[in-house]
Amino acid sequence: MLHTANIVVGIDVHYKALGKDSVATLVNKGTHNGNVSLTNIKLEFGEHFTEISGRAGDSIDRLLIKTSRNRSIEVGGNGG
Repeated sequence: MLHTANIVVGIDVHYKALGKDSVATLVNKGTHNGNVSLTNIKLEFGEHFTEISGRAGDSIDRLLIKTSRNRSIEVGGNGG
């Protein structure tokens, strides 16, 4: 996930299908003057998402992703 301290500005999903690497950009709101951080999570074999939640107003302010192996990432700010 691409994010600033206050909002999520992008989500890129990297996946492999039929032996070919691919990327799907789900959300992209630009660079925000270069103040963007990257936080990622790589699923292990057999692992899956169990929860995706967040807060939003005009933008996605916060995003939380949890996995079946009790791992999680949470990015963004306190708005929404």
